[in-house]
Amino acid sequence: MTKISRNSNNDLNSFVWQRTRKREGAVLCGGRDAIVSGGRGERWPVERELFETLCRPEPSISIGEDGRYRNIAQEVDATRLTAPFHLELNGQQGTLSGNAGEWIVRKQTGSTGIVAEDIFPATYYIIT
Repeated sequence: MTKISRNSNNDLNSFVWQRTRKREGAVLCGGRDAIVSGGRGERWPVERELFETLCRPEPSISIGEDGRYRNIAQEVDATRLTAPFHLELNGQQGTLSGNAGEWIVRKQTGSTGIVAEDIFPATYYIIT
């Protein structure tokens, strides 16, 4: 397991309160969930309360409004996959699928996800 940190430099995400399907698999979202869009078109849901602790809005908008937000840097644990892997999400939200070279990322908040091989180095950096 490699300890890494979420990169907050120039890492702006936009979000809309709606439902989505991740490229790694379908994920159920609540009506208050934020749908976060990354710089390469990837999209994923985040519970609103969790989103509000992990991101801050750009000065032109208020928390909870659609628009651009900046991630707050945080340490995470990450494991690089060496074979195909399926990850059952909590609360029967769905199942994500990953392939060799992709990463399982576990945040301090308890959430877990799969990050594509090409997106990982643009989003995280190794600290130990």
